[in-house]
Amino acid sequence: MSSYLSQYYEFRHDAINFYVDKDIELHGVCLFGGENNTYVVSLRITNDMSGTVLVYKIGYFCSKVLQSEKYSYHVFEVLFEKRQVQTVR
Repeated sequence: MSSYLSQYYEFRHDAINFYVDKDIELHGVCLFGGENNTYVVSLRITNDMSGTVLVYKIGYFCSKVLQSEKYSYHVFEVLFEKRQVQTVR
């Protein structure tokens, strides 16, 4: 990877927004990756209503194969140490 690409990806942020209307337990997330790769991940889950950070996880994560009935995918799991419970009021 060239230094230009390294600098580009260093400042790139992806976001997924989702909303719930009932209590949930979030054990982690599974993200798509490439075969036999290691990823540096900084993951933050916030409550948009209050701005509270519910989970912050940073680390290195290795991809693995996730097999479905017809296809296989290369993914990496970011699991949380404890289940995160969010109550919606």
